[in-house]
Amino acid sequence: MPILLSFRVEELSSRRLKFPLNQAAPKNGAFDFVDTEVYGIVAGFRDTSRDRLENGIGSPWQGKGVIVLSRVDRAIGQRIETTVRNHHRRRLTRLGWGHIFDGHPAEWAKGGPPPRPGSYVEVLVDGAEALPAIAHAIASARSHVHLAGWHFSPDFQLEERGGSLRELLADAAQRVDVRLLAWAGAPLPLFHPDRRDVRHTFERLTGGTRIRYGLDARERPMHCHHEKLVIVDGDLAFVGGIDLTTLAGDRYDTSDHPARGSHGWHDATALLRGPAVADVAAHFALRWREVTGESLPQTDSPAGAGAFDVQVV
Repeated sequence: MPILLSFRVEELSSRRLKFPLNQAAPKNGAFDFVDTEVYGIVAGFRDTSRDRLENGIGSPWQGKGVIVLSRVDRAIGQRIETTVRNHHRRRLTRLGWGHIFDGHPAEWAKGGPPPRPGSYVEVLVDGAEALPAIAHAIASARSHVHLAGWHFSPDFQLEERGGSLRELLADAAQRVDVRLLAWAGAPLPLFHPDRRDVRHTFERLTGGTRIRYGLDARERPMHCHHEKLVIVDGDLAFVGGIDLTTLAGDRYDTSDHPARGSHGWHDATALLRGPAVADVAAHFALRWREVTGESLPQTDSPAGAGAFDVQVV
């Protein structure tokens, strides 16, 4: 199950992010956005980056050919999106979660857990901002560190000229419980990482340490587990899109995105404090039990730490 965060846009202050206002199908390929440059909503604007393509302007193939190609591309994309959406709707309905589709886009998600008032959210954009914060939190852990991810690289550096992920987690595991939950890899070596890749990776990552791990092979064909979670002491959590790996791209990227020797990685993660952290921790505990058979002790809900209502879905 993916982890999504929902919070009121008008309450969020961010220097960098622009949040979509209209979640319906875009008109003429453009979305409306709000700019949260300083405090809340400052100004609205329309992203017209596709307009030149739609009109065949600025291309050596100006005219009807480009317009037809763009329309065909859009139609195929919408068909694929509709097929995938209907598939998940049917599957979730069979599992008793069909009610989640009853809500309005402007409302909170139906079902539990409910929105948690008194939570704190900070959006960290790009690896250079998010990864050192994760490293500092892990190094400061007092009771436990729980991580879930698509893939982990033992030699991955969360800080520039810092130690490796293996060194960071092995050191923490000398003091606190460290648990890693990762996708077990593709069943067949047609895609990577495959099962063998992951086994070898975790031998390098955890061998000779006190790090505990589980490999989750419970995926549907052509699917994988793609969550990225870090939970420290049950007090704070990181939820977002940045994996702790160099596989398929270097996640340590800056907002300037300089040219480098490997693929860059523009992404973000959210730092959470307060009551919403307990829902992230409960989700990890559920997956950990299903994969390893170990039931983790229930953690108390942290005290209020901010002014946001946050729902973990």
